[in-house]
Amino acid sequence: MTATSIFAFAVYISLPAAVLVLWQKVCKSRPIWMQSLDKIGLPRESKLRGTGVVCGGSIAGIVTARILADHFQQVILVDPEFGSDEPKTRIMQYHAIHVFPSLFVTGARRLWPNFDASLRAIGGRFVPADLQMHYSGLLLLTPYQDYPSVSYSPLAKIALDQLRHLSPEKYSCSYNGNLNYTTICFSVPPELEETLPVPETLMNTVTLYAFMSHVDLGNPGLGLLKTDNHTMQLLLVAGGVELPRVASDIVPFITEMQGHAPIPSWFIETVTILCELGKPSFGTFKIPSQSYIQYHSLPPGRLPSNFVSVGDAIMQLNPVHGQGFAQVMMNGITLNALLHTVGIAGLPDDFSARYFQSNARDCKRTVLDCTVRLLESSLGVLEHEYPDYGSSACEPMEGETKNTGRLLRWFELKMISAATRDVEVASALWHVRQVLAADRVLLAPKILWKILRTPSLF
Repeated sequence: MTATSIFAFAVYISLPAAVLVLWQKVCKSRPIWMQSLDKIGLPRESKLRGTGVVCGGSIAGIVTARILADHFQQVILVDPEFGSDEPKTRIMQYHAIHVFPSLFVTGARRLWPNFDASLRAIGGRFVPADLQMHYSGLLLLTPYQDYPSVSYSPLAKIALDQLRHLSPEKYSCSYNGNLNYTTICFSVPPELEETLPVPETLMNTVTLYAFMSHVDLGNPGLGLLKTDNHTMQLLLVAGGVELPRVASDIVPFITEMQGHAPIPSWFIETVTILCELGKPSFGTFKIPSQSYIQYHSLPPGRLPSNFVSVGDAIMQLNPVHGQGFAQVMMNGITLNALLHTVGIAGLPDDFSARYFQSNARDCKRTVLDCTVRLLESSLGVLEHEYPDYGSSACEPMEGETKNTGRLLRWFELKMISAATRDVEVASALWHVRQVLAADRVLLAPKILWKILRTPSLF
């Protein structure tokens, strides 16, 4: 063998290895929003002249106003229900379970240095973001091994019990999951909590148990959370069926759920006790259609330079997936990063267009789907349209059918199967769901190989 042939053979062998190394590096690289997160909470040296005006005082409005305060001389937050101690009537989920993903908690700590102390002062708590998610009864692993020296962050999550007309139809898209959910709040004083048959290892978590049904076995789901101030909350969700409205209907509804593994008996016993002694109160909600206004597709000049949209005002996600707070923080990260590029002369004419283009680009599925519709992307393969389309109750987006995303739903089941067995796959999935990593991490060669070679449990 000549020196030339030896060199050619070496190149032939090393080239695929180099490609795999590069592929792995790209898939595991920090997403753009995590890079820009470092700028959150950093005030500019010279404030922009003028006033930032925020319409709406929900979580999205409050976060946006806080970000603008680092950039403008004055910020005004407008909400018709400010100054009232009564429950907010304009926030659909005011009395529902809220879970803050790790991305939101990380951003909030940068915006408000006293965030942790303020939360604890009103009875809130920080615990590991272990959702105890059982897909069709099978437990998905949580990556505690990734943070051996960290007590709560970034495994931090908080559970709290309270807390457009602008464009033509061709610039918006929507689908209807036809889902309802109810939050049932139980009063659980210490003496009652001591009688509950909950495993001791779970009592310091937020989620005691969560169940998501396989689409072939129906589409209900549930979660029992240990919330603040001596309460527990039970979340029930389903499409196309009536949810319980009285305590006596709760246990029969739960026991009818089917899966590849049964719901544990301690959970059924716990809910039975809570229904009898926990003074349950009900809050039932009809989830609106999931929609996305595609401002980035508007022709140049259609939007004023000082207009941006955040949270539900741009995209309404399926709240069952618990990613609304992360969406708000991602919007805020994009806005903050752009404002840091603006000189003291003021906003350029294309500021609004740049915001919406950046938001769409940063949030879209970068590998699995090259479209820019956030309904099909943004915060995780498992979290939006494709799994919803598997439900018999879902009404697809115009121009699409239930077969849309069928390949991704197949991949989803393979991935979930691997995440019940392999800690590396489970870690990748957890980081995507907490919006700390981009979807592309699931396509890293080693992780993808593990997913594809794992026999589907479903």
